[in-house]
Amino acid sequence: MRLRIILLIVAIILGIGAVIGVISYITSIKTSVEEEVEKVEILVAAQNIPKETSVEIIISINMVDTQAIPRKYLADGVLTSLDNYKG
Repeated sequence: MRLRIILLIVAIILGIGAVIGVISYITSIKTSVEEEVEKVEILVAAQNIPKETSVEIIISINMVDTQAIPRKYLADGVLTSLDNYKG
């Protein structure tokens, strides 16, 4: 009976160690993959922006936020800066 309890405790400890090892491995793989991807900052509307709102107003009341996305998902016409925007 005592041997079974000891074996159960050892099995639980080894199981916890295995779970910690797997989580640490997955985290390191995820981090290395995220570092390898080239990202670009884009502008995303933080709220509804009415038609014909000037760039100065958009900037002054923080109507846009920046968000980093992988460059391969960057669509044509996406704003990365308001510096050259004419609208």
